[in-house]
Amino acid sequence: MGHRLRLVPYRAVNGNTRMMLAIKPDMIELAREGEPPSRVTRVLIGLDGGTLSSDGTYRAILHPDFALSGEPSPAPSQPA
Repeated sequence: MGHRLRLVPYRAVNGNTRMMLAIKPDMIELAREGEPPSRVTRVLIGLDGGTLSSDGTYRAILHPDFALSGEPSPAPSQPA
């Protein structure tokens, strides 16, 4: 399981730099209304205990490329 865990550096909205725990699954399926599910194999799922919106409207943040094609264009891998 250790090879599936990553610490990902990120910059919060307030400008602070932090680390987020992320899981690297083999594959996920993204389902959109009116479309067949798409499989994504290069993905990290970041875990955060905070809330994304005060009213609970948002439960996840996806890279914008997921909305266009289902799988973002390849990015170079960096050691975690």
